[in-house]
Amino acid sequence: MSLPVETKRNLRRRLGESEAKYAALEAKYAELEQLVAKLTTLVNAYEEQIRLAEHKRHAPSSEHTPVEQQSLFNEAETLADPDVPEPETETITVTRCKKPIGHREAQLAHLDIHEIEHPLFEDKQFCGCCGEK
Repeated sequence: MSLPVETKRNLRRRLGESEAKYAALEAKYAELEQLVAKLTTLVNAYEEQIRLAEHKRHAPSSEHTPVEQQSLFNEAETLADPDVPEPETETITVTRCKKPIGHREAQLAHLDIHEIEHPLFEDKQFCGCCGEK
């Protein structure tokens, strides 16, 4: 069974269009794969930078004293005579004076008290909490 010539032409044209779309989609797919690979590389680099920064921030410092130098600070212990008895300790007690109660009131007693009224306009006379007048 043979198809009419017009149908064959129409099918060939649609096949050409489909092949062109397929080629364009393949090119777009390859481009997107390259972009994903590039972005993955960038993310990995940024993660490494963050990891190194965190390690630098929270790593132990290198300011450790060598064992040979620690003996320099034990001079008193090395020169001390172990046969000498320890000195006796004495307890020192300190007594503190309490502040006198009412001292502030006594200082402020001679001052006069003056009340000053500051009237508000009608539109400003309301409660800040509930908004009532």
